[in-house]
Amino acid sequence: ATRPAILAPAPDDVLLLLAAHGAKHAWGRLGWRQDFAALVSHPGLDWDAIRRRARHARLERALAVGLLVAE
Repeated sequence: ATRPAILAPAPDDVLLLLAAHGAKHAWGRLGWRQDFAALVSHPGLDWDAIRRRARHARLERALAVGLLVAE
């Protein structure tokens, strides 16, 4: 039998979701920072698209802080 496809958000989407969540909770948990930092190094990320989408969603600051935290 064929298994149904499992839909999952793209890494770009997850990065913005983690940035928004981390910002909302002031990056209070180490695990959130680790997850974000691990995802930042994903080879398939389209940084131009991520920046555009962050700007559109008003998440530029959350993304910037997340990148600083990940560094």
